[in-house]
Amino acid sequence: NTNNYGDIAINRTISHFLKDYFIVDYLPYWSENDIFGSLYSKYKILYKIIMKFSCLRDIFYLFFLKKRIKVSYEKVIIGGGELLSGHIGFNTAFYNIIKFFKKRSPIYVIGVNGNANLKKHLLKRYKKALFFPAKIMVRDYFTKDVLKNEYGIDANVYPDVVFSYRLVENDHDKEKKEGIIVLSPIEYWDEFGEYLGITCESDFINFLIEKTLAKRSFDEKIVVAPTVDTDNGIARKIYKKLTTLPGINASLEEFSSLEDYIAILKRASIVVSCRMHGLILALDYACTIESIAFKNKLAVFKKEYQDNPINISSITEKSRESLFNLLNWW
Repeated sequence: NTNNYGDIAINRTISHFLKDYFIVDYLPYWSENDIFGSLYSKYKILYKIIMKFSCLRDIFYLFFLKKRIKVSYEKVIIGGGELLSGHIGFNTAFYNIIKFFKKRSPIYVIGVNGNANLKKHLLKRYKKALFFPAKIMVRDYFTKDVLKNEYGIDANVYPDVVFSYRLVENDHDKEKKEGIIVLSPIEYWDEFGEYLGITCESDFINFLIEKTLAKRSFDEKIVVAPTVDTDNGIARKIYKKLTTLPGINASLEEFSSLEDYIAILKRASIVVSCRMHGLILALDYACTIESIAFKNKLAVFKKEYQDNPINISSITEKSRESLFNLLNWW
């Protein structure tokens, strides 16, 4: 539903797997246009006021659900991604989806991660909602500890579902590596200073370029390819700067489709990325990765999948096991 290759890959992996066994409907998790309509597009001040109050967000989200849900469901799956985080939209969605379905259908949460040290009102809402799912699977041990310590829940740990993307999509085409380095940036946020010690966009651009050039061993081409549409702006700036550097062969592939991005990965050898699912897809397609750990979930990912040797086949099988668990639980 979103203009984000990671979200698209998550949805395809879960829904395409389940379509072999069930009729599957898809509901957008958090989409301002769908939830708030013209309030979001035309009345920004009113939208911002609503977003400050959980009771108002809940009213709009429950109304959105009631409009979209016209039939009963045998099971409801929430997943995956950074759903147990400080994002107030994600908190609103998680809380209200469970509130809406808890007496209607069994709920399963798969492939999620979250943060510690959340604001008390968000923590309280997650704690209340997490009481109801039949099963919860998280995608890293950090989140397992968060659920145990903050919510008293013992969750199962499985690799992110996107590690199964290539398997579920039956993509058996052989990669044709051409010595390409892919740089997938993210738009600059002031919060980057906490992890990276960077305080402005220009320094961040220089940092990403330095990280990318450090991966070159000869004259590899650099392809700047954002995985989220809102990252197109900084991608253009990075590309423009690369073209001013002597001896650098660079190109820009703006956000278009997941298929186009995967076509690049099949030719790439190295991926430098600020986006976790860009890194997962890179591992799926036999690329070496360099994670830009600008926030906790990427620091956790880097520790698990970059800093230590991994067996991608074993990880893929474990990820697929999480999908089969959905069938076994039923």
